[in-house]
Amino acid sequence: MPSIPLMNARASAVDTSTHWAPYEPGEQAPWNLARVVHLHRRAAFAAPWGRLQLDLKAGPGQAVDRLLRGEDENASSGFDAMASTIGDAAAASGSAARLKAWWLYRMLLSPDPLGERLTLMWHNHFATSNRKVEDLVRMRQQNERFRTHARAPFGELLGAVVKHPAMLVWLDADSNRRGHPNENLARETMELFTLGVGNYTEHDVQEAARALTGWTIKGNRFDVIEARHDDGEKIVLGQRGKLTGDDFLQLLLEQPATSQRLAWRICSQFMGEEVVNEEALA
Repeated sequence: MPSIPLMNARASAVDTSTHWAPYEPGEQAPWNLARVVHLHRRAAFAAPWGRLQLDLKAGPGQAVDRLLRGEDENASSGFDAMASTIGDAAAASGSAARLKAWWLYRMLLSPDPLGERLTLMWHNHFATSNRKVEDLVRMRQQNERFRTHARAPFGELLGAVVKHPAMLVWLDADSNRRGHPNENLARETMELFTLGVGNYTEHDVQEAARALTGWTIKGNRFDVIEARHDDGEKIVLGQRGKLTGDDFLQLLLEQPATSQRLAWRICSQFMGEEVVNEEALA
């Protein structure tokens, strides 16, 4: 997967200086029902007729602000309690289909539809599967982490997700030990979660795997077993030192390629693949 989408004919024909200009209703682009529907299709999962009518009357400023805040004064006060009850039962049932139904319920009825759209985006970005994790409680917990950190600084989200038991199982963290490094977690964290292909070397992967040695799960929580950690000197992305797993994550956050990849991810999610060109992404 490329870190930057190729520019297509449609994108290259657009004046990039106007890409991020605020929308102002006018004769050529009126705030009408079609645009309200478009907003909810892009930023949420569509919306009921009553919500569309309220946003049409309120205008684009209030409609967008409400989506960004994740507030809906007309939402049922019992949504969170019901969603929690359904989620608990689904995770305990052992049925992945029931857990999927729980999330679909949230997508359809959540008072924070943008939050659910962001949760879906991060779910795709930090891809895992119960086929290997084989623990629906952990899969549900991971999904909740995407939701809790959906709008947080990316560094908080990255640490919360990479250290979660579902990801540690998925990428064989417990097999990564001093003298016998397993590269899965290091490679996927660079290739998929942050830098993207072409922005690191195989030597970076090998050294990063050493930095991550000792990461494991203890009592269904992240833990570091110091006896398994390689505390020798390493060189990752040009940085030399006795780097730990946390040092590695911090290095990734400081790389311009990480910001570039996140801009691509967000634009692809909310505007469509290969619509925004490279200059606008930058």
